[in-house]
Amino acid sequence: MNRLKDKVAIVTGGGQGIGRATCELFAEEGASVVIADRNAETGQATAAAIAHNGGKALFAQTDVTNEESIQQMVKRAVSHF
Repeated sequence: MNRLKDKVAIVTGGGQGIGRATCELFAEEGASVVIADRNAETGQATAAAIAHNGGKALFAQTDVTNEESIQQMVKRAVSHF
């Protein structure tokens, strides 16, 4: 299934739990996924798992309570994908 082919999804809190499951599902559906999370360890692990399964993912350490952090994450997402 490639219902999200050629789409980019930004998932906040994508490093673990429901956020990680969402990232993995979006990647399975063909989306390129931006994992926006404060925790570098879990965010990078999610990105690695997606890549290992043939998906496209970018981890961007992000604090959603900080506007500058959000802007930097979006800039990285746009330039990467």
